[in-house]
Amino acid sequence: MEFVIHSETLKKALNIVSRVVSGNPSVPVMSGFKLEGVKDRLIVTGGDSDISIIKTIDLKDSPQEKMVEQGSLVVPAKYFHELIKKMPVNSLITIRKYNKQIFIKCGDIETTLSGLNEEDYPAAADVPSGDGIKVKGSLLIEMIKETQFAAAKSETRAVLTGVNWVFGEGELTMIATNSQRLAMRKASLKTNLTGSFILPIKALTELVHVIDKHDFIRIFSTESMMTFQSEGLSLHSRLITGNYPDISRIIPEEAVTEVVVPRLRFLEGIERANLLASQWKHNNVTLALNMDEKIRLTSSTSEIGQINEKLDTVEVEGDRNFKISFDGKFLAEALKSIQDDLVTLSFGGSLRPIIIKPYNKKNTIHLVSPVRASS
Repeated sequence: MEFVIHSETLKKALNIVSRVVSGNPSVPVMSGFKLEGVKDRLIVTGGDSDISIIKTIDLKDSPQEKMVEQGSLVVPAKYFHELIKKMPVNSLITIRKYNKQIFIKCGDIETTLSGLNEEDYPAAADVPSGDGIKVKGSLLIEMIKETQFAAAKSETRAVLTGVNWVFGEGELTMIATNSQRLAMRKASLKTNLTGSFILPIKALTELVHVIDKHDFIRIFSTESMMTFQSEGLSLHSRLITGNYPDISRIIPEEAVTEVVVPRLRFLEGIERANLLASQWKHNNVTLALNMDEKIRLTSSTSEIGQINEKLDTVEVEGDRNFKISFDGKFLAEALKSIQDDLVTLSFGGSLRPIIIKPYNKKNTIHLVSPVRASS
């Protein structure tokens, strides 16, 4: 195998696929990049047992780049990536494989690396035929950012460590929960796919990083794998097996009180309260509403002190006299994921969850369960 490529083109491709290459994989060959030359295309692959990214470069796009000889090679990712990053800007690089050696030449710079056995590198996942489901990259990124933070960090219940994607007639719903909080986002979507799929957080994090928000992404799924494709890029992710809990039973249908507040002002108050709330196991912050329709945020510790703050509201409906304690960190993360200027807080009582929604919008719901008061 031999090809010629611009240094910046190769750097960009390696920056993308290197994100999913493990430094200590269970299969040694997976510590490398696989490079394949097929006609006038260079296909660069990186990944592990759960996720892989494939970047395709069309060498016909530049008169100086070319595929001299088709073939494949696997080169140690760590050393190859660092070497290419340190090559002169806007230079041409020639890479040639001979037996098990990889020769890399850039002007007067000549390097030889020992290749890995490409026969041991796993074959790329099969993608189902058809056009898949077409989604704008910006919508996909927005939905992931509004939900993935609420997934569980502990492996105690594996299904809760991912985000549940539910495809229905003309709709996609993403749900994440760790049993103490929940994030759900719905969007209209042209799809004939139905079913429930649980995607790992790692795959979604990488998807947000590698896709272009201006592109349309095509989604393909099987029982064990989901594939995301855009122009010249594919991401394959294994699915988490198991049944995701039915969250419809934990979302209150009615509220005793609804309060509309400026999101950023409320977030700032929560983050100030969190300075002392972090001393508690559940980051306890207390929220109270009185007849003056001002929100009072309180957090305290016996060793350090107390924070009390009053916040103006925009609208209040229902009971104007209640108090509830909650995890301030959870609420702050929910508020950060919302981009709207105003949010609606719905309360069903001191022992019922807080519901947070963008003002006058029904497609996004965040839920934070109450905790025992710190005082």
